Amino acid sequence: MLVRPLYSRKFIFFNTLTKEAQDYLVSKVPFYKQLSHSERKAFQFRVYRFLDSHTFVGQSIEVTQEMKLLIAAMAVQLTFGLKNYMYDLFHTIIVYPTSYRSTLTDAMHDGEANPNLGILVFSWEEFAKGIRVNNDNLNLGLHEFMHGLHFSFIRYVSKEGASFLGSYETLLELCTPELIEKMKIDSYVRPYAFTNSFELLSVFAECFFESPYILKQRYPSVYQQYVNMLNLDLVK
Repeated sequence: MLVRPLYSRKFIFFNTLTKEAQDYLVSKVPFYKQLSHSERKAFQFRVYRFLDSHTFVGQSIEVTQEMKLLIAAMAVQLTFGLKNYMYDLFHTIIVYPTSYRSTLTDAMHDGEANPNLGILVFSWEEFAKGIRVNNDNLNLGLHEFMHGLHFSFIRYVSKEGASFLGSYETLLELCTPELIEKMKIDSYVRPYAFTNSFELLSVFAECFFESPYILKQRYPSVYQQYVNMLNLDLVK
């Protein structure tokens, strides 16, 4: 799989990650491992900025530097093709050891994005599994960060955000009842996608990163909208 953002970059880096952190990303994050040297430098810088700009809070768990690094890596992976990559609406990451009872719904959750409080919440058990098993179209980090990106673009007006939201609307138009019925029958997309339009957006993001070739083959128009939304083409 070849990863190439769809615009050229020139970078000057003042802060980056330690060699130990870079090696850790190579060992744990397949997306990062396949990047070129210059792309890795860009990725590192964005991870550094994300770590520097967000507060991490553990609930009955210590949030280690390795955990922070992986959380930041998933945030950066999703937005690697974008210029606006900092999730402007969100400032705090809360981590639970396993599933937790949400204060919003009073139900058990593995993750959530709360735009009113500016927080993203993760079960570490499920977050880590999403990275460790990267061929099942289940990645909690990518899922919740897609919600975070969506909410941020809704709240803060930008040219890039308008492009994202336009492609999202096109995606919803493409997903006709007939197409959704086809998706339900072939079982490529998990049923949770059809809960509502927000979940459809995030579940397809998991498919886009974990099985891009299959997504493009089965639903090329859907794949193209993610290329447009994220300015990133994973199939060359």
